[in-house]
Amino acid sequence: MTKPRRLTDEQRKESAINSVKKWKSKNKDKVNYYQYKSKAVNFINKKSTEEDLIFLKNLIDNKLLELKNRKTDKEK
Repeated sequence: MTKPRRLTDEQRKESAINSVKKWKSKNKDKVNYYQYKSKAVNFINKKSTEEDLIFLKNLIDNKLLELKNRKTDKEK
Protein backbone atom coordinates (compact mmCIF):
# COMPACT_ATOMS: atom_id res chain seq x y z
CA MET A 1 0.00 0.00 0.00
CA THR A 2 1.41 3.38 -0.99
CA LYS A 3 1.56 6.34 1.33
CA PRO A 4 -0.64 9.33 0.50
CA ARG A 5 1.24 12.02 -1.32
CA ARG A 6 2.30 14.96 0.84
CA LEU A 7 1.86 18.43 -0.59
CA THR A 8 4.54 21.04 -0.21
CA ASP A 9 3.62 24.36 1.35
CA GLU A 10 3.72 25.96 -2.10
CA GLN A 11 1.37 23.32 -3.55
CA ARG A 12 -1.00 23.71 -0.60
CA LYS A 13 -0.99 27.49 -1.06
CA GLU A 14 -1.63 27.18 -4.81
CA SER A 15 -4.45 24.70 -4.18
CA ALA A 16 -6.10 27.08 -1.70
CA ILE A 17 -5.85 29.98 -4.17
CA ASN A 18 -7.40 27.86 -6.92
CA SER A 19 -10.20 26.75 -4.61
CA VAL A 20 -11.05 30.36 -3.76
CA LYS A 21 -11.00 31.34 -7.45
CA LYS A 22 -13.28 28.42 -8.29
CA TRP A 23 -15.73 29.31 -5.50
CA LYS A 24 -15.79 32.98 -6.56
CA SER A 25 -16.49 32.08 -10.19
CA LYS A 26 -19.41 29.85 -9.16
CA ASN A 27 -20.85 32.33 -6.62
CA LYS A 28 -20.61 35.74 -8.29
CA ASP A 29 -23.83 37.03 -6.69
CA LYS A 30 -22.59 36.20 -3.20
CA VAL A 31 -19.18 37.72 -3.92
CA ASN A 32 -20.81 40.97 -5.10
CA TYR A 33 -23.10 41.03 -2.06
CA TYR A 34 -20.17 40.56 0.35
CA GLN A 35 -18.12 43.24 -1.43
CA TYR A 36 -20.95 45.80 -1.32
CA LYS A 37 -21.60 45.07 2.34
CA SER A 38 -17.91 45.36 3.22
CA LYS A 39 -17.58 48.66 1.36
CA ALA A 40 -20.63 50.07 3.17
CA VAL A 41 -19.31 49.06 6.59
CA ASN A 42 -15.85 50.46 5.84
CA PHE A 43 -17.32 53.74 4.59
CA ILE A 44 -19.44 54.12 7.71
CA ASN A 45 -16.62 53.25 10.10
CA LYS A 46 -13.72 55.04 8.41
CA LYS A 47 -14.79 57.87 6.10
CA SER A 48 -18.31 59.07 6.85
CA THR A 49 -19.22 62.46 8.23
CA GLU A 50 -22.18 63.27 10.44
CA GLU A 51 -24.02 64.49 7.34
CA ASP A 52 -23.31 61.20 5.55
CA LEU A 53 -24.59 59.19 8.50
CA ILE A 54 -27.82 61.18 8.70
CA PHE A 55 -28.36 60.69 4.96
CA LEU A 56 -27.69 56.95 5.22
CA LYS A 57 -29.94 56.65 8.27
CA ASN A 58 -32.80 58.17 6.29
CA LEU A 59 -32.18 55.74 3.41
CA ILE A 60 -32.14 52.80 5.82
CA ASP A 61 -35.31 53.94 7.60
CA ASN A 62 -37.11 54.31 4.27
CA LYS A 63 -35.95 50.88 3.09
CA LEU A 64 -37.04 49.25 6.36
CA LEU A 65 -40.46 50.85 6.06
CA GLU A 66 -40.73 49.66 2.44
CA LEU A 67 -39.80 46.10 3.44
CA LYS A 68 -42.24 46.15 6.34
CA ASN A 69 -45.05 47.33 4.04
CA ARG A 70 -44.19 44.62 1.50
CA LYS A 71 -44.34 41.99 4.23
CA THR A 72 -47.77 43.15 5.45
CA ASP A 73 -49.06 43.27 1.85
CA LYS A 74 -48.08 39.62 1.34
CA GLU A 75 -49.87 38.57 4.54
CA LYS A 76 -53.19 39.98 3.29
